[in-house]
Amino acid sequence: MSRTSIVALVLFVAALGYLLSLGAGGTRKLQSNVYQLIAPFLSSGAGLQKQITSVRSNLKSLDDLQAENSSLRVENRSLKATNQALRDVEHEVNRLRHALNYRERSVFKLVPAEVISRDSSTWWRTVTVNRGKHAASPLTSKARVNKASSRASVSRLELRHC
Repeated sequence: MSRTSIVALVLFVAALGYLLSLGAGGTRKLQSNVYQLIAPFLSSGAGLQKQITSVRSNLKSLDDLQAENSSLRVENRSLKATNQALRDVEHEVNRLRHALNYRERSVFKLVPAEVISRDSSTWWRTVTVNRGKHAASPLTSKARVNKASSRASVSRLELRHC
């Protein structure tokens, strides 16, 4: 044995002898001092045990989790379908807005007209529409007006081949 080991053993035996020689009052006083030293560690350990117990009590069982998971999947499918329907509506709204913007950006003043008759027997295809000289705006866009009366216009269609 080394010299330090022998010294440590002698000190341990001396401390043990002193503790055994104390009476009941001395032992209680020693216990109270030791308890005061370790009391903060014991109280924090008890708090930690309460936290662990509360976490365990809040855990759900496997059956509960599986039931909740399946209900969430059903709700997710429903929300996906609703989302897709809303995207379709949004697409339709954007398409209609684009169509309306065409009218707003058009250089010509657009006048709705119905085709009354068609004649494709001549070299130039012609149509008669129900807008004449007294319309809010004469026909000029994709047709060239050949003859206009007060109630109708005969127009030659100009088709461009791309």
